[in-house]
Amino acid sequence: MSTAIVAVDQDKYSNREMIETLKQTVCKGATDAQFKMFIEVCRETGLSPWLKEIWYIPSVGIMAGRDGYLRVANEHPMFDGMETLIERDTKNIPIKATCSVWRKDRSHPIKCEAYFSEYKKQSQIWDKYPSAMLAKVAEVLALKRSFSINGVVTEEEIGEQEPTRAEKVQAAKEVGA
Repeated sequence: MSTAIVAVDQDKYSNREMIETLKQTVCKGATDAQFKMFIEVCRETGLSPWLKEIWYIPSVGIMAGRDGYLRVANEHPMFDGMETLIERDTKNIPIKATCSVWRKDRSHPIKCEAYFSEYKKQSQIWDKYPSAMLAKVAEVLALKRSFSINGVVTEEEIGEQEPTRAEKVQAAKEVGA
């Protein structure tokens, strides 16, 4: 990354108006310390709150979406593609997803598996699109590992700390605003 790009990135997080916008939208409810940490994670990972790739939920912390991880990978000069495969049982229900990510500087792909029995959530989206959701989990795991994207979690990774439905709805409204 060039010095000019870093200077621009740092400027967008030091502009008072932009800081207030973030505090009132994607970081609503964050303490000053949590907000500072959020900004540093944005800077370090390259994930953009403006593009809805990363956000803050008070009861959970810093969360990110698969599309943000995918953008980071696509912009990385060593990214050499990925493939996600879904295994299904005899009733066509997904059992597991395996994602392989290739990097030009490595001799073999990074592979991650996600098992339906471990990640399935009780939600309409998982009921309607189980294969797509399981694929997303495997892709996030593989992309994070392949490109050292740390300090953030996805909804599927948080297990028992899952936000309440009301918190999810509120966060979605705030991110969409």
